[in-house]
Amino acid sequence: MVFHIDNPGGENHGYYRIGWNLDNSGIAQSWSSVKAVPGWFGAEDQGAGVALADINGNGIVDLLVFHVDNPGGDNHGYYRIGWNLNEAGDVTGGWSPVKAVPGWFGWENQGAGVALADINGNGSQDLIVYHIDNPGGENHGYYRIGWNLNAAGDVTGGWSNIKAIPGRFGSEDQGGGIAIADLNGDGKPELIVFHIDNPGGDNHGYYRIGWSLNAAGDVTGGWSDVRIVPGWFGWENQGGGIAVSDIDRNGLKDLVIYHIDNPGGDNHGYYRVGWNLIA
Repeated sequence: MVFHIDNPGGENHGYYRIGWNLDNSGIAQSWSSVKAVPGWFGAEDQGAGVALADINGNGIVDLLVFHVDNPGGDNHGYYRIGWNLNEAGDVTGGWSPVKAVPGWFGWENQGAGVALADINGNGSQDLIVYHIDNPGGENHGYYRIGWNLNAAGDVTGGWSNIKAIPGRFGSEDQGGGIAIADLNGDGKPELIVFHIDNPGGDNHGYYRIGWSLNAAGDVTGGWSDVRIVPGWFGWENQGGGIAVSDIDRNGLKDLVIYHIDNPGGDNHGYYRVGWNLIA
């Protein structure tokens, strides 16, 4: 599933599409139509992401959409949920209201993402939101966790403190994403963080791994070095994201990297697969 926010004159709009049946090379055999996400996205956004999970426990996957709004002054984060995706990827159970994420997002952001996982093992999905803050000088990455989503998609267990992600993010970013998966098979989830750096000339993608999240959502096993994603990202990007899955079914997780290229004229979306993430 890939997602983008279109920024025409006036209100922004969100859209998603689905690439069906990835083969062992990571190639989608077909693509769905572009599907609109209804409701408010503001007039300027500075990051977004999507996540999939059965939030209300009815056995059908739900779609959670997150965005960072950039009005005058402080930025704000919001999410909404599309209930009960059918086999065509359409939302059949309606959409929740737009729900605010409390707390600080800074004045300027240059990338964001979202993930869903049962981090504390109590049977309820937890909501992990990520943003890249763009102050003067070096950028910084942060995440926080909304505990225990109920059947309406509301955070019922409160929000964690805002947790800093160590290491370099550059001074200009043009996209980011986050994913959660158990990479080393020890039963504890890892946090995978992605950003697109925008220096002079070609852009570059990087990721890092926070090992062994505990029940409070803290990284207890340290952070990996910042690792470069090889290959082309263009000169200008307007969003990116990541996902983790065992695409070729060899028992090892693979890393899917997505970016939106912004040349002159129409934008274009691209993805690539990094095979066999290992501890």
